Amino acid sequence: MANNSEFSFHVHKKAGNADRPALYTVGIWEGTVLHSICHVQPIDTALAAVRRVLEEPGHTALFEDGAGIWNHENS
Repeated sequence: MANNSEFSFHVHKKAGNADRPALYTVGIWEGTVLHSICHVQPIDTALAAVRRVLEEPGHTALFEDGAGIWNHENS
């Protein structure tokens, strides 16, 4: 039997302007707790964080210090 997962993401977009790109904070809901997986990052980094969550077995989130990507298993 396939191991299916369901994800509830929350995305906040901080608008950019001519001098800087938009920045994104992405979270994933686990029950009633919202865990940040990417905090105030450009779109490429935010999408990479989402990709890692979706590709990780058991939907383990991630955090790489300095990149703003969080791993809830290490908290």
